[in-house]
Amino acid sequence: MKLSGLVIVITGSSSGLGKALVQVLSVNNTVIGLSRSGELPCDVSDAARVREVMDGIAARYGRIDMLINNAGYGLSGATELIPIEEVKKLFGVNFLGVVNCCQSALPHMTVGGRIVNISSAAAYSPMPFRAAYNSSKAAVNSFSESLQIEVSPLGIEVGAICLGEVATPFASHRVRVCDTNHRYGSVVERIDGFVDSRGDDKKMPLDKAVRKVMRRLCARSLAPICMIGAKYKLYKMLYTICPRFVNLVVTKRFHSLK
Repeated sequence: MKLSGLVIVITGSSSGLGKALVQVLSVNNTVIGLSRSGELPCDVSDAARVREVMDGIAARYGRIDMLINNAGYGLSGATELIPIEEVKKLFGVNFLGVVNCCQSALPHMTVGGRIVNISSAAAYSPMPFRAAYNSSKAAVNSFSESLQIEVSPLGIEVGAICLGEVATPFASHRVRVCDTNHRYGSVVERIDGFVDSRGDDKKMPLDKAVRKVMRRLCARSLAPICMIGAKYKLYKMLYTICPRFVNLVVTKRFHSLK
């Protein structure tokens, strides 16, 4: 499938993967990048603002052919100590932001339209002190699969693309709650330091991630869930077949870092 002459909306376009996709797709398409501080400001957690923006795009260009929900951020910390407001904010962007954008874009999409939700391999990976973030991505995956069934009779496709670690500022921009108590001691901070110690050389280069995402965008049909990266595909397969084994491995690794 050739992506040309399409009206494409990409959220989270101010940096990282979103910014790179805007640059690549703008060559042959009309691309509208949305972010909190961009030329067209839009907080995806604000349903009314999202509706206003999507309606405005459709009024100007006549339609929306593709929506790429890329906006999102990370949150780390001991679950029992993270303020509930931080969890609500996270889900407001990572999950409800996807729902808001889909609800507002769908009325302007017809046969051939596509919705691509950028998710994470973390949806299939139990990780300590990342429970809220991982859950938000698992919610995106489940939402994508269900929505695909709903809108397939309309000729509209929906798919989630799960990425692992990519060399972008994403990890450094996460919200960190390093509060601790006698139950956790310094382990929260040590685990956070381990994440920070993973340099870009241990992550997928951004240009490679863009190429892989573009390959999925250009596919004849969207897979409901597409895992990017051989090791993450293997991990997902193992988790599907034997989740208890994966949990034991992760738990052992966690205890080795304590």
